[in-house]
Amino acid sequence: MKRNIGIDYIYRFLSSFDITAAIWVLFLAYKGMTLIEIGLLESIYHSCN
Repeated sequence: MKRNIGIDYIYRFLSSFDITAAIWVLFLAYKGMTLIEIGLLESIYHSCN
């Protein structure tokens, strides 16, 4: 039973691990956007989803 709980923690961590969000922000910064512009775009995106 304890082994299953540990496996469940690992599974939940790996299934919710989303590296694409970090890459997207780095891409926007690379394209020349300021942190304020990136923050505004991210807030609009997340409020619509």
